[in-house]
Amino acid sequence: MSAKRIMQQEAPRNGSYHLALSSDIGHAVTCGLKFKLPRIMGAIPEGNGSFIPGFIAHNVLESATETLGQLWRSSSMPNTQEIMDAWTPYMQQVFADVREKQQGDPERNIERHISQAQTRLQGIAGVLHDKMSQDPAPNRIVSEITITNPVTRHEGRIDAIFEYPEFAETVEWKTYADGGVSAYDRNQTISNGMLVNYRYGRAEDDFTGNILTVITPTKAHNPRATTLALDAIKEARTYMLQVLNGERLRAKLPHRFVCESCSYQSACRFYMGDRVDSDLKRTLWRRRFRVLKKRERTHVNKFLAQRLSQEQLTELRLAESGYRIEETIPALSSTNRMHTLTLVKQNNYQNADLLYTGDSVRIIALEPSIPLLACVSCLGSIRESNECRTTTDVYSGNPNQLRGFQILLLRTEVDLTRRELEGLDFVHRNPGRVQNIAYGLLGEDLYEFAT
Repeated sequence: MSAKRIMQQEAPRNGSYHLALSSDIGHAVTCGLKFKLPRIMGAIPEGNGSFIPGFIAHNVLESATETLGQLWRSSSMPNTQEIMDAWTPYMQQVFADVREKQQGDPERNIERHISQAQTRLQGIAGVLHDKMSQDPAPNRIVSEITITNPVTRHEGRIDAIFEYPEFAETVEWKTYADGGVSAYDRNQTISNGMLVNYRYGRAEDDFTGNILTVITPTKAHNPRATTLALDAIKEARTYMLQVLNGERLRAKLPHRFVCESCSYQSACRFYMGDRVDSDLKRTLWRRRFRVLKKRERTHVNKFLAQRLSQEQLTELRLAESGYRIEETIPALSSTNRMHTLTLVKQNNYQNADLLYTGDSVRIIALEPSIPLLACVSCLGSIRESNECRTTTDVYSGNPNQLRGFQILLLRTEVDLTRRELEGLDFVHRNPGRVQNIAYGLLGEDLYEFAT
């Protein structure tokens, strides 16, 4: 069968390829608008910077989690300070990065955020010390793993999975100041747990071999995947996919007290009482769904990777397999956090040069008995390639976890639609002369309508 025929059969143009993200599902269970406002309308959250310390602490944990396995298996149980000492190089790099990027802010604000992040990391280290004292060391710790389930059209990034011989533990870091667990945290963790179930070959709602754990600066929580919670998550996921496909559905709204802490209050008030001219409104919504269609097409290769064999993916020039890791070079500075990964093509490799310099790729470790898009992976781009080696720049994920496995490179499409949607939201909510200028910047069809 020709490559064109395979594409037409396995990925027809009229098919639906949107994915529901666990982070969005966590919001949609409680409030459908909190999903729609950023993902459909393009609204930008409003904030006072209170989230920054948590963001900094989470960035440290993304890299530092790889130290936990060795610490856990050490002969003497590490105390809180020893865990913090192991994390110090990662903290130094992330803190330097924050100082570099936030040079426009007053120095006292930056240092306050860093100090708060360090305090929260100290708290999490204390909780981990207690956990290490009580629980056996896992066989393996997988961190920052993206799992895509094309069957349920669900994708999420899991902070960590602790693998044991008979079960797995899905771990999420929550770096809030109060150490509590919100309804959003519970729903996101359960959603990610469903993806972990898929990774290990179980039905997504079968949690018999999966413990859910949320670790905060004060304690560890264990959300329960009840039938009620699973039904709510599946319902929210279905709603999201229908909205992304252009269906007009009424959003589920929360109790008003939830709205008081929402970062989309002004955008929500605007769209709930939208009085923009009806013709302009139709034009803007048509444009939005054209943008969403572009986002949808960036996911097509993921569906093909699930439906086709590696040989067919190679025939379609979507993937190259037969690699092993030769060298991993860590980031050289705080401002350039990309790793460099050198891959060697195996001696029996027959299909050279299917991917080209500059291609975006998902670098996948082919783990035995694990679905392809649930395997450990990183995102990067090809820097150079010849008949023997391929060098990639890794900008997301932990490349150290890829060692010991055969590597497959899957071509990916970069999603650049967020800025387009943000521009449309700006036009929609800003009348007058500023809006007319934005029409011209966004495209001829809007410009002609405005003038």
